[in-house]
Amino acid sequence: MISLITILLFPAERVFASTQCNTTLTVIPNNNAGGADVVVTYPQEGDVSSGVLDFNASVDITHPYVGDIDGNVTSPSATSVQLFDRPGYPPNWGCTGNNIQAMFDDEAASGTNVEAICAGATPTISGTYQPQNIGSNPLGDFDGTQPAGDWTFHYTDNRNSAGFDTGWSNQACVTIQHAAVTFDKWVSTNATCSDTLDSIIVTPGTNVYYCYTVSNPGTEQLVLDTGNATDDQGLDLSGLVGTYAPGASTTIVSGPYVAGGVQLPIGTTTNIAQVTMTGDSALFPNTQSLVTSETATVLVSNAPPASGNKPLYLDNANNLSRIAYVGGATATIDEGAAVDWVLPALSAPLTVDGTTGQVPVTLVLDELGNGSTRNFTISLISSDAGIGTFASGSFSVALPLTPTYNLALTTPGDKVLPDTSTITLRIDNTTTGSSNRRVIVTPNGSQVTLPSNTVVNVDSVYFYDTVLAKAVPGAAAGQPNVYVRADISDPFGWADVTSATVAMTGGPCSIGAATMTSVATTVSINTFQSDVTVTTVGNPATCTASVTGYEGYEVPASQVTHTNTGDLLVGTPSLTMLRSVAGVSKPGQTLTFSTTVTNSGSGYTNSISLAENVSPYVAFNLTALPPSTAPFTFSDGTPCGNASGLSLSAPQYANNRPPTYAYVPGVTGFDGTITAWRHPAVPGAGEVDDGATELLPTYDELENET
Repeated sequence: MISLITILLFPAERVFASTQCNTTLTVIPNNNAGGADVVVTYPQEGDVSSGVLDFNASVDITHPYVGDIDGNVTSPSATSVQLFDRPGYPPNWGCTGNNIQAMFDDEAASGTNVEAICAGATPTISGTYQPQNIGSNPLGDFDGTQPAGDWTFHYTDNRNSAGFDTGWSNQACVTIQHAAVTFDKWVSTNATCSDTLDSIIVTPGTNVYYCYTVSNPGTEQLVLDTGNATDDQGLDLSGLVGTYAPGASTTIVSGPYVAGGVQLPIGTTTNIAQVTMTGDSALFPNTQSLVTSETATVLVSNAPPASGNKPLYLDNANNLSRIAYVGGATATIDEGAAVDWVLPALSAPLTVDGTTGQVPVTLVLDELGNGSTRNFTISLISSDAGIGTFASGSFSVALPLTPTYNLALTTPGDKVLPDTSTITLRIDNTTTGSSNRRVIVTPNGSQVTLPSNTVVNVDSVYFYDTVLAKAVPGAAAGQPNVYVRADISDPFGWADVTSATVAMTGGPCSIGAATMTSVATTVSINTFQSDVTVTTVGNPATCTASVTGYEGYEVPASQVTHTNTGDLLVGTPSLTMLRSVAGVSKPGQTLTFSTTVTNSGSGYTNSISLAENVSPYVAFNLTALPPSTAPFTFSDGTPCGNASGLSLSAPQYANNRPPTYAYVPGVTGFDGTITAWRHPAVPGAGEVDDGATELLPTYDELENET
C-alpha cells in the first residue's frame, strides 16, 4: 500500500516536507545475497520542480539480531546512499537486539549513526541518525535530483541463522523538500472552465473565457511578483500576483471575449501564458526561480465541426484502426482474462456524443470450451486519468447463435477526450465454470461505432497570391490567379481527412465543384489547395469559396463531411503619381526629378508604363558609360519600405529620328536631341499590391535634365 503524508517539522523556522511511504509487508530473506527491495513511488508534483533540496529516509523493520542486515536507498536517477551496514559488526557479530525504527537525516546530531547503537529495549535502534558514511556518502548526494519516480530501499540479511532470523520491512518512507509550481490555463465557453480544455472550436458570437490557476504543490514558499505573469494576448494576469505558501492556489478568469471579434478573429488563435515564481525560503531563496508556461487554442469557425459516427475497426494486432481489417485472424480470450484493442493517440480533442446514451459495438464472436454461454464485459477507456472508462456494458450470450452480435455500451453524457490521449476497447471474459471457457473474437467485421461531435472540421478557408505566394487574409486584390487553401482537421489525424472539394460563386470567379490537392500535413491537419482564375472587373466584387472536407475510408455515402466558406474581395488598382524635383531651375543647372507611383486601390498591378514629353529647353545628362536603364535609377519600395518585386526595363527615346533609338550623349555627357522618353510596361515577378492589405508599395525613378 502506498500512502501520502504531509508532515510539519519545526526546526529554526517552519518547514513543510512531503513524505511518501510504502507500508506493504516485505520479507527480508535470511542469508540471501539478493535481499529484498521496497519501492516508494514519489509522484510528480508541479509542472516544474527545483529538484531535491533536502532528503530524509525512515525505516520500520522487524528483524531479530539486527546486526545481520544492511540497508541502502537508491534514487530514481540511480544515486545510492548507505543508511546502515550490519550495526555492531565488526568487531563482533553485530548487535543482537531486535528491530529498527529510525529516521536518517544528514542534520542529525554530529557523529551519530547506527553503527554503535544496540539498546536493550525493543526496538533496539530507534531515533534519528546520520547515514552510515556521512562524510563520503551523505543523503545530500540526492540534492538537485528530481524527486519524482521510484525510490528503492534495498535490505540484505548477510548471516545464516538456520532460518530463524528472517525479518520483514513494515514501512519505508522518504521525506523530501523541494520547490514546485503548477500553472494551468484553460479555455471554455463557461466562466468556471469546469471542462478544463486547452483548445475549443466555437462559432462567431460565442462568449469565450480564459481561466488561469497557479498552485504551489511543493514544500517551499514562492512569490509571484508583478510583471512575472504574462500572456502574449496582453490579457491582465495581475490577479495571480502574490505569495504562495505550500499548498496555496489562486485562480482568475478573463473574459468574456466574443468569438469573431478583435481578440478572437475568424480562424485559429493560439496564445501562450507564462509565470515566473521566485523562492521565498531558506532552502529556495529569491535568487532562484521556476518558470512554466501554458498554451490555449481557440478556433473560430463559421460552421461548427461535423457530427456523425466514427467507425473504429478491430485488427489482428490489437489495434483500433480507422481502416477496416479484412484478414482471417482471431483473438482468443481465456476465462478470467481480458484483451485490449488500442487506438493510437488522438491528434486533436474528440467529443464523444452522449445524447443517445449509447455507443454501438459490433462483434463477430465464437466460443471454445465447455458450454455455449459466455459472460463478458466491454469497456471503452480513455488514457486520460480524469476520464477513464467512458462507456461500458455487461453481456451474457449463447454462442454461436449468430456470428455477429450488435451490442450497445452505456455512456453517461458527452465526454471530451483530449489530444494525445488513447482509446482502449477492453473485452473481459467473466465466464466461470469447469475447464477454460474461452471467447473468440474475429476482428474482420468487428467495430466500435463512436458517435462524435468533432468528426471532421474545415478549420479555415483562405487565399494565396500565386505570384508572390504570400497569405492574403480574407480580403485580396484583383489577381488573375489565386490559390484557395483550406486547413481541415480530424481528431484521428490528418490522414483521416481523405479528400476535399471547392466551389466558388459570385463576382468574376464562379466555378463548379473542383477537387482540391493535399499540399501539407501536420499532426491533425491536412491542407488542401486549388487554383482559381479570376477575370478582370471594373468594380470591386466578392467571390465566396465553399470548401467541403471528407473523412475516412468508407464508401462516399458513409463518409462524414464538413463545409466552411471564405470570401475573396476582387478589386481594381488605383495608381497615383507624385513627381518632384531637386535643384533650382536656371540655365546650366542640373535637376534631378523623382517619380513615385503608389497603389491605393483594392486590386493590384504587375505592369506600369511611364512616359514624358521632354521640354525643348533641356538635355538628358549621362556622366559615365550607361547601363541599359541609364540615366534612370530605380528604388523599389521607397519611401514606404514595402518592395513590389518589380524591376526597371530599358528606356525608349524619341526625336526626329526613328521612334526608338539608343541614348547617345555628346562629349559633355548630355543628349539634347531627346523629345520624349518612356519606360514600356514594367513586367516581371512582382506586383504593386493594394493598399488594403499591406503598406503602400512604391518605386522611384530619377531623371537628370538640364
